Amino acid sequence: MHAFELSSTTSQSTIAALTDIFAIEGYPKTLVSDNGPQLTSDTFKDFCNKHGITHITTAPFHPASNGLAERFVQQFKTSITKNIQEGHKTKMAVIKYLASYRFTPNADNKTPAELLHGRPVRTLLSQLFEQSHDNHRSHHSEKYAIDQQVFARNYAKGEKCVEGTIVRSLGKMLYIVNTHVFGHIRRHINELKPRFGPETTEQIRLNSGGIITWKTHRHQQSNDLHRHR
Repeated sequence: MHAFELSSTTSQSTIAALTDIFAIEGYPKTLVSDNGPQLTSDTFKDFCNKHGITHITTAPFHPASNGLAERFVQQFKTSITKNIQEGHKTKMAVIKYLASYRFTPNADNKTPAELLHGRPVRTLLSQLFEQSHDNHRSHHSEKYAIDQQVFARNYAKGEKCVEGTIVRSLGKMLYIVNTHVFGHIRRHINELKPRFGPETTEQIRLNSGGIITWKTHRHQQSNDLHRHR
């Protein structure tokens, strides 16, 4: 949904507002409106014809024939009036309503903005989930020691990970990693994976009765990093 505050209700000002929307969303195939004089003028008809838009008007004196838009208009007016009474400027009241409308999930748990753009949008609510997710990941992330061998996420062309060695830490979440390919790089703890698994102890019992014991580390696969991201 879009909404504009117009200084006049002429065909020219209406066309200017619609052009702003179409510059972002593209030209529609069909445009449904009421029978306002600015929308039935020759100027507006020429605009629609020039841009390949089929213009359909609702039945006169029967706005319910465009029910979805009419419900939005009524909700919009109610919200704007309430916000202005609470001391908000008209422009800010409009912005607050549009943000609330666009970012509120529907019955399918998707917001109008996501349905329109084909991707989730970042909102104040989604940031709370991001923070919770990051805190969960950080709580369960590995801690790395100086000189520990790791796989580090590679954002350049080529392999998705590069081998490296921890040089030093920058706080609790960032590390400097020395790599043969890029030299020293900085990576978040969630962009690292140990090259070797936890130390394990193995034994072999000899025929003579003696026991040989040694410690090993399982070599990790670099693609483990992608599955955990």
